[in-house]
Amino acid sequence: MVLAGVFQDEHGDYPVGTYVRNPPTSRHTPGSVSGCIILVKLWQFDLGDFPSETPCERTQITINTGKQQHIADLTRIGVSILPLYSDDRETVQLERWEANTSIDLPALGGLEIFVIQGDFSEGGESWLRLLTNSRLLARSDSEGCQIWLKWLRSPLV
Repeated sequence: MVLAGVFQDEHGDYPVGTYVRNPPTSRHTPGSVSGCIILVKLWQFDLGDFPSETPCERTQITINTGKQQHIADLTRIGVSILPLYSDDRETVQLERWEANTSIDLPALGGLEIFVIQGDFSEGGESWLRLLTNSRLLARSDSEGCQIWLKWLRSPLV
């Protein structure tokens, strides 16, 4: 996820807000002429879980989130989402929490959160990992916030 500047590799230039998901065993040459800040999650795939016939896991995904519309989450008031990736193992999405929104979110398989903009109270961390069968009880601050969120359907180890 590009947080500032422009990230580049041999496939293109990626401005702020771009989500890039490179599949297991892929290779690329990352860089930035002008500099950038990115959120990188290395070694997040268990190759044994993704046989070569799983097409989504063998294809690069690039989404310029600045050109996408968040949609209201009908199950949580004050929350809108922008889906990034989903399969039978995980869901990855951006979420916007309106100002002073209370969040009660079960993390049955585990949950990872990275604050992109704003703040919320739940321990004061910008990256949060909740283990299996835990629960996120949070409240966005008076400005609201935007987060990157990954729900796992299988337990975190």
